[in-house]
Amino acid sequence: MSSPVSSFSFDKQEKKLSFIINANDSGFCNITIPRNRLDGPFDVMINDTAVSYNTTQSPPQSCLYFTYTVGIHYVKVIGTKRGYIIGDLNGDGKVNILDIAIVARNYGHNEEDYP
Repeated sequence: MSSPVSSFSFDKQEKKLSFIINANDSGFCNITIPRNRLDGPFDVMINDTAVSYNTTQSPPQSCLYFTYTVGIHYVKVIGTKRGYIIGDLNGDGKVNILDIAIVARNYGHNEEDYP
């Protein structure tokens, strides 16, 4: 049985998504988050209490899985990064000449070149 989810919101500046679960039974929540929007590691809070969760990541997404009990639950998922842009090698939120300079400096190198 699935529980209704409502009041979903995402705040990129605060690096947070939140929603409400209205659970008639105990259950689980599986969230898939595009890593170019929000990236971890994450803090997952239910009713302002940190809960443990399992996570798997691939280049485009993070999947978080946690359980909940009967009741109304206010869920917050707080990331540590606002996401990334492919090509933004220095992490400044832009793809520009500074990123190209990083590539140019490392052009032709192999993994073995870095101890």
